[in-house]
Amino acid sequence: MIRGLRFRRASRAIALSAPLLLVALLSGCRGSEPVEPPDVRIEQGSPEDAARSVVRVLREQKRLKTEGRPAEAEALERVIRQRLAAVDRVEALVRTMLEQTGRHSTRDAIQKGAVRAIGGWAALLGYYVDEMPLEQAARISADVDGFVQIRIPAGPRARTGVRFICERGKDQLWRVITIDFETPPAPASAAPLSPASVAPSSPATPAAPAATPPAIASPAQLTPPAQDASPAQDASPAQDARPAAEAAPPTGAP
Repeated sequence: MIRGLRFRRASRAIALSAPLLLVALLSGCRGSEPVEPPDVRIEQGSPEDAARSVVRVLREQKRLKTEGRPAEAEALERVIRQRLAAVDRVEALVRTMLEQTGRHSTRDAIQKGAVRAIGGWAALLGYYVDEMPLEQAARISADVDGFVQIRIPAGPRARTGVRFICERGKDQLWRVITIDFETPPAPASAAPLSPASVAPSSPATPAAPAATPPAIASPAQLTPPAQDASPAQDASPAQDARPAAEAAPPTGAP
């Protein structure tokens, strides 16, 4: 009788917990469903449009993360991967990197590496993305086989620029392959440098002969040169003989 009572209690507990387990499973399934991304203006008619669109999406993604809306931020990251990133080119770069480092370039590793690389754009531009003047997007290279480099300043008065390497796809839409920072150019107001100021000042560079004092090997080197001798040495033979002639007694003198 006691054994039957325990069995009935266990059966009742299982029956009561089954609906709760089902609800948890269904809730988990619903939570994994993709969230619709917020509406962000995306244009891909030119490489400038593609670069500006990536910045717009990253701005909105940053705002959503700040507001504590990670699901919507993740949805925008998918938008970049699915529409604005040249995923096949990014995967090719990841494959090359894996092979150069001696790691296995499996399809799964390549895809995961591409996702991380594209997802890293948000961290790369996170500090600058809100201040980047999109109207100043400009080409810094010619169109070579459908590849163009675009530069957007990192800020309204920043000398450093953000470089976007873009590709035109077979559908004639432009997408971004990589993003990095370019080397800041020299200030335009800098005064031109003279050749002497840019010459290397290495200790191994020999000095000019005139600037190097000659070494003194013996006291004889301190003797003045011949042109500095006394006037008697420069006198003519007649002048040298005159005092002797005047001092000699006249010929035939008694």
